[in-house]
Amino acid sequence: LKAAANAGEPRAMLVYGTALFNGDGVPENRTWAYAMVSRAAAKGLAPARATLEEMDQLIPLEDRKQGVAIAQALEARSQAGVPPAAAKPPA
Repeated sequence: LKAAANAGEPRAMLVYGTALFNGDGVPENRTWAYAMVSRAAAKGLAPARATLEEMDQLIPLEDRKQGVAIAQALEARSQAGVPPAAAKPPA
């Protein structure tokens, strides 16, 4: 799932982001969760947009800003052809 999310598959980004948000099977990291769900929403996945709206109510503004910056950096790396394994949340 993480590999598919890192490779840019929108549904995988949503599910992985949700897992990061909740700490389901991975360490909780709400900033990276916001980044993953933001990328999925930017790719047009409607459920990701709805999830992002919910996260907006639960994640502090500074963490959301960091998440957007991470999402933008990940997308830039993807566009530049940087391998997905290079993008990973801190442990």
